[in-house]
Amino acid sequence: MKVFLDIIKWLFTAVGWLLLLILFLLIFPVRADILLEDAVFHLDIRYLFLKLNILPAKEKKDEKKEEEKEEQEELVKKEEAADEAASTAGEEKEPEDKTETIDQEPLPEPGDPGKDDAEDYKTERKVKSVSDTISKIVTIIRRIEQPAYWTVRMLLRAVHIKDFSVVVCVTGEDPASVGFRSGLQWSFIGSFMSLINRLFAKHVSYGEVTVLPCFNMVKERKEKLSCSISTQPIIVLLIALGFGLGYLIELIKDLMSRGGKKNVK
Repeated sequence: MKVFLDIIKWLFTAVGWLLLLILFLLIFPVRADILLEDAVFHLDIRYLFLKLNILPAKEKKDEKKEEEKEEQEELVKKEEAADEAASTAGEEKEPEDKTETIDQEPLPEPGDPGKDDAEDYKTERKVKSVSDTISKIVTIIRRIEQPAYWTVRMLLRAVHIKDFSVVVCVTGEDPASVGFRSGLQWSFIGSFMSLINRLFAKHVSYGEVTVLPCFNMVKERKEKLSCSISTQPIIVLLIALGFGLGYLIELIKDLMSRGGKKNVK
């Protein structure tokens, strides 16, 4: 019995240390490096010393698929050669009669009262089921409205954006047109930056943000959009737990407002 208790004690100790190690690892931030350059999207995930390339995915040649394609092409060529040989020899295939008899159900007589009642009953059931589904969705949204708002707000505060860079080139031959379009690009970038600042509580640092008017043989630069997004997994986990707790509180409030009984239909 003592050995059994010692084994259980060691198991609980190992599980506790494992949970502490996981919590310690969750403290370190996860970073996503995003780069959009020359219409190619690059995405890399970094955690500690690990790096995972998500996009663009490396193309892997599937030799089996290539062999299957070659075999299919050879079969098609052989079939075409056989058809040509048969046509030259004067062999004609008689068309097979594949007509099938279809049993037609007798059409209901016009003005059948039984059919009209059945159709009305079906439409009423459909309308009732749709209304019940919409009411259920509305009740679920009401329950998670406040917890979801709080969760989204906290998640946006937990995200940090670093080195947000935008390089846009405006080309053309007419300097006035290029200047006008450059101003439009600056206004769009400025409104986008203000939106990012509001969403992420000013946890944003900017790199190179510029609009280059390119006319009169001005050398163009590569257009790009790049940034690094980082967050701590333990904070995201705590926010998710908070969302679950908030939803549970809203559910308890709903049950208490009904007198502790659920309406069952």
